[in-house]
Amino acid sequence: MTPTTAISTRDRMLEAAIDCIRDKGYAATTARDIVAVSGTNLASIGYHFGSKDALLDEALVQATERWIGPLSLGPTDDMPADLARELDRFIASLHEHRGTAMAFFETLPRIERSPLVRERLAEIYDRLRASVLDRLPPTMRTDALAGAVVALYDGIVVQWLIDPDRPIDANGIVAGLHAATGRSS
Repeated sequence: MTPTTAISTRDRMLEAAIDCIRDKGYAATTARDIVAVSGTNLASIGYHFGSKDALLDEALVQATERWIGPLSLGPTDDMPADLARELDRFIASLHEHRGTAMAFFETLPRIERSPLVRERLAEIYDRLRASVLDRLPPTMRTDALAGAVVALYDGIVVQWLIDPDRPIDANGIVAGLHAATGRSS
């Protein structure tokens, strides 16, 4: 059995779409790009996904899940040090997932017209917020603070996409947050 027959046509198209949005962007990816990479045919997109947009939406959600999913945090005894380590890990992941990050931000306007994408991305963000919330000390455990930490991740991505050569200092970020909140690190 060859590798192309080992996985289903649907999965091959999904993987090809993930590769295409990572390499070309969401808007620039065509149905022909996807079938060329997947070794399938145009009709199979409609059969398995209904439309190219539905396939690309699913690919974006899957790619985002693969990138963000492993970043979920666990309980901690030392939030500042662990947050700095997690931010460093996240910043390092940007190199591998640059195309996904670009496609993610490129696609955000689509959430107005794609309730499914909105719902699926909201689920990813909910899991990330919940993992942050679990790590916060009990006296600081609020949804608002967990949301702010997740927003910090988004801001780091935007800054890195704009200027990937500018270093982002995770320890400096955490120290600044502690100073701003009047807490010592």
